[in-house]
Amino acid sequence: MKKTILFIFLVLVIPSIFATTTTIRPNANGTYFSWNNFGCSSAGEWNCVDDVAISADHLTSSSNNIKETFNFQDSGLTNEPINSVTLYYYAREISTNKDRMQPLLHINGSNYIGNNFTLNGSYVYYSQTFLTNPATGSAWTVAEVDALEAGMRTGLSKGGGNVT
Repeated sequence: MKKTILFIFLVLVIPSIFATTTTIRPNANGTYFSWNNFGCSSAGEWNCVDDVAISADHLTSSSNNIKETFNFQDSGLTNEPINSVTLYYYAREISTNKDRMQPLLHINGSNYIGNNFTLNGSYVYYSQTFLTNPATGSAWTVAEVDALEAGMRTGLSKGGGNVT
């Protein structure tokens, strides 16, 4: 059974060819924790983005090139093939001058940056799919998914956003 991995900000979901999914939510701060938090402690910023239902707690940054990553609970998978990893974010701009962010994968000490999102004034879902592990260029393995650290970075210009 082939599987696909998705992060819903950050939640990791693994749909297969047969539409089976596994959701993996953050359970710890990652290497980077530089966004400001509202409604959660700095020791547990991942709590701002692990909700099943959208809540008032969120992370925010209004500076360029600010990173935030999270560790995730183990997927519970064993040896299933994985089709892709998708990161989902529920985000909005701070202002029209602070409205850019990008997906961030932190793998084995290296950063892999995704597409630039231009956020708008209302909370909207944004996503990016990684068909292969950018560190290897090969299909994802269960071990790589279980070790993955993911999050976001504000843009290099007009960087800013709110993520919940």
